[in-house]
Amino acid sequence: TLSNPLDHSSNLRVGSNAAGDAVAVWRADRSSAPLEDYIVVSRYVPATKTWHLAREIPANGHGAQAVIDRQGNITVVWVELIRAGTGGWYYYYNGGEPDVYAILSVRYEAATSSWSSPVNLSGEGGIQSEVGVDGTGNVTVLWRRNGVIESVRWSNGLSAVTRISSGPAVASRVLWYGRPWA
Repeated sequence: TLSNPLDHSSNLRVGSNAAGDAVAVWRADRSSAPLEDYIVVSRYVPATKTWHLAREIPANGHGAQAVIDRQGNITVVWVELIRAGTGGWYYYYNGGEPDVYAILSVRYEAATSSWSSPVNLSGEGGIQSEVGVDGTGNVTVLWRRNGVIESVRWSNGLSAVTRISSGPAVASRVLWYGRPWA
């Protein structure tokens, strides 16, 4: 069992690399004390045939995804509620403000066995994230913000945010065919 039986776990996603390493990420809604929501990450190592590195990231997020490169570095990305609106579901009709989301990410560096702090990649308004990794370990994250597709890339450090589309876009999806994103 990977998840805490007392948590309500959902939104499971799995990623793997050519070496047989795998990473699982899910949302845990803790109904026991302390009452908090988490993004949980666990790594499977085929040499030891065990799951470990369970990491709880306090987050009011959803849609978590994770990728693992051939060196064992892990990138986790999710959509985080950063500011609750004043009108809730009916804000259009009641004159309130909508909820505000952002794309957040953490990285695990296998060489140092360390996790980064969460980083806000998109600023306010990021939704619908996707993440992919190529054969050389370059990680690309895409999301939609204000109807435009934007991205960042890790290749020996985090790149600046780049606009992918010049006009309104509805969704983002990254497809990988064994070659770097261009």
